[in-house]
Parts: sequence; C-alpha cells; structure tokens
Amino acid sequence: MKVSQVATALQISPPSVRNWAREFRDHLGPATNPGKDATRFFDQSDLQVLALVKSLRDSGLGYDQIRQELTDKLASGEVPDLPMPLAVAQPLDEPRSLAVSMMGQFERLLEALRDENQDLRERNTDLERRLAKAMSQLEYHQKSVWQRIRGE
Repeated sequence: MKVSQVATALQISPPSVRNWAREFRDHLGPATNPGKDATRFFDQSDLQVLALVKSLRDSGLGYDQIRQELTDKLASGEVPDLPMPLAVAQPLDEPRSLAVSMMGQFERLLEALRDENQDLRERNTDLERRLAKAMSQLEYHQKSVWQRIRGE
C-alpha cells in the first residue's frame, strides 16, 4: 500500500503516515522508508504497527511511550489483532505496485541518462571543434615563428 492508501485505511493524514514511518522506522519494514525520491510501501504487518501507533496516540501516549510499547509488544510476539478498516482488509498488491513504481523510476533514470548522454555528445562535438580551431591557430603561429626565425 502507498501512503495515501494507508492514510485512508487508518483515517489519518498522509503527512502523519510519513511522520510515523520515520518515527517508528525500527518497527516497520524497509520499504516504508526507502531512499530519496522513492515511493514508500507498507505491507500488512506495517499496517498493524501503524494501527497500534494510532490507537496509542488516540489514548494520549507520546512518541517515546509508543516506542516503548511497540518494543515490548513486538519483542514478546504480542502483535495485537486490531480491527482493521475495510480498506485494509482487502488484498494488498504491493509486489505489483512496487514493480510499477520501480519501472517508473527506472524509466525516469533512463531518460535522464539519455539526456545526459546527448548533452555530453554535444559538448564533445563543441570541444572537438574548439580543439581543431586551436590546432589550426597553433599551426599558423608556428609557421609565422619559423618564418621570423628564418628571416623570411
């Protein structure tokens, strides 16, 4: 699931989902905090952790207290079976979503590399032209120096 889907399922804002993913990253899967410009993905266990976070936040606990509760409950294997909203109960399509996202990132990267390649080719052509001009000027000056040396 993506951030917006998690937000809808838990009835919280997308910025809260992103914030909680950062705050409680030690209790979530790696896909919830990918590298820069990558899409976050949440699986069912991540959703359960965030649902527990929501429940604990709703009961008035702060982040430090929630971290401790998560550590205690998850370490003991006591993952509460919270009632999940209907949107969460539907089958998740993370592999497909992840593949689509990765394909999009790959295509953007490929396009950027093509653009950079074209820029480098144009720069290379310009540098070859400037080099040829410089070589021509060098030959001209070389000839004029030799002519002066010979007294011509």
